[in-house]
Amino acid sequence: MVAGPFVSVALLSLIGVGWSPAVLGVVLVAGGLGGAAFHPAAAALVHRLGGRRRGLAMSIHITGGSIGYSLAPVLFAPFVGTFGLSWTPLLALPVS
Repeated sequence: MVAGPFVSVALLSLIGVGWSPAVLGVVLVAGGLGGAAFHPAAAALVHRLGGRRRGLAMSIHITGGSIGYSLAPVLFAPFVGTFGLSWTPLLALPVS
């Protein structure tokens, strides 16, 4: 579960340097597998650790993901517009 987000970020940051459709497909599938390894286990853990307020814990968990999903285009599009697609691996550095 811990490695899932790191795998996703490391691989999905390589989208901009995919030189062919086949390589891009491999990057997307492998990065998606990292997320798939994380999400079910994280949801179960949040639900279990929520104590008496399991619904609140789960809603906070889901809200955090929704905020990240909605802010990604706002943050990453200017980065790519400024530096270009070849610099997208730098986006993985804050997670390392």
